[in-house]
Amino acid sequence: MAHRSKDRLHEFGYRSSEIQRFTTKYHLEKTLLSGKFNSVAMAEHRGTQKKVIVKTVYSPQYRKLKEASFLKKLVHVPGVITYLDQYYINPSLHLLVMEYFGEMTLTRFLAQNKPLSESKAHVIFKQMVSAAQLCFNFNILHRKIKTNNILVDIHSLKIKLTNFNSASHIDEDDQFNTALCTDIAPPEYFTMGVYSANGLYVWTLGLVLYEMLFACKPFQSCNDIVHTSCALFNNKTLTLEAQSLVAWMLTKSVHKRISLNELTHHPWVTKKWI
Repeated sequence: MAHRSKDRLHEFGYRSSEIQRFTTKYHLEKTLLSGKFNSVAMAEHRGTQKKVIVKTVYSPQYRKLKEASFLKKLVHVPGVITYLDQYYINPSLHLLVMEYFGEMTLTRFLAQNKPLSESKAHVIFKQMVSAAQLCFNFNILHRKIKTNNILVDIHSLKIKLTNFNSASHIDEDDQFNTALCTDIAPPEYFTMGVYSANGLYVWTLGLVLYEMLFACKPFQSCNDIVHTSCALFNNKTLTLEAQSLVAWMLTKSVHKRISLNELTHHPWVTKKWI
């Protein structure tokens, strides 16, 4: 993005007060990701020399720093990437500055280490549940909890939830009909066309826990999500408690699925490992 962002910034001219404010404070470095509508780069804070992440969004459809507004509310939540700064260049160009938490996503971590031991999966999962519960308490639905939106510190196993660009506010009725990524959508999305924040949080957390424990995805198609029960492989290293929790989280009926509050207090989630 460093390249692309600089070109974009030059297009709008450094006379912009927002661009001057950004370039005075940060120095762009290497590109990490580059797409059609956004890019992510590493940068350095000129005063502290600390690394930061700069997300550049160029899209007229992107609401004014929508993602930043969510991250501001969650700035003290340990399991969520920390908001640092924002820059509104014009309706088609936005900059969001966040903490640098390394470049290891849970997707990459699992590719190198899967399946995880139950104790390691527990360390990561407990943080995910806490982050999801706190987001829910702030009336924020992430909507894209998946392994590539979770960063992992490979030494401490601490995690950070990222990518709130598709997040939504949770209304009193807690009912949504907006589009979801079909690979993480719960059964009710396909059968009823609606879903709840509670149901989606638990379902997507269940998908991630399954992948950590069994080293594969539980469903291969939308049809599987609706009609096929997730297979719990004969893994003697896993406790029955862990396997039954996964099955409960991935229950087809949202009314029979464990709730987010129940999940937070579930014995497997709260247990302490020696």
